[in-house]
Amino acid sequence: ESTSCLANMRHLGTAARLYSDDYDGLIIPAMLPHPHLPRGVCWTVSIQPYLNNTEILLCPSDEHPRRLPGALSELHSYGINLALAEVGGYMGSSLQVVSIEDPAATILLCELNGARFCTHGVNYEAGGLERVAGHRHGNGSNYSFVDGHAKWLPPEATAEPESLWDP
Repeated sequence: ESTSCLANMRHLGTAARLYSDDYDGLIIPAMLPHPHLPRGVCWTVSIQPYLNNTEILLCPSDEHPRRLPGALSELHSYGINLALAEVGGYMGSSLQVVSIEDPAATILLCELNGARFCTHGVNYEAGGLERVAGHRHGNGSNYSFVDGHAKWLPPEATAEPESLWDP
């Protein structure tokens, strides 16, 4: 299951890069406005044209996948780094890939933690790392980085330095 999840994260990283290529280098926004939905359109929907199927959004080990209420959202196990994809907490605001100092060392996507948090992303500055499923696969979980690669990391490797989350 860990291997399937890591493959999902690789596909998501590649899809996010393709999105960026099509949108002038912008990282896929965590949320986009929608005229009839208060919370808008989740990144899990915006990334769909770049994925083969929605199953890629689900970790086989996640017993509590979530769908964001009040938004157009696919069922998902993964969350986006809000420091990159919801800048200042604003819907539709994301950074350009070129503005990130080290894309290979900056987390874009992570595994989300259980049913307690019905969310689309993680903000490390607001204590959001508790939303990360740090031990889903043994003593760690899978992450996708801005450059598109994915790897397994123990939670302590992502908490310090915070620069892994910080653009």
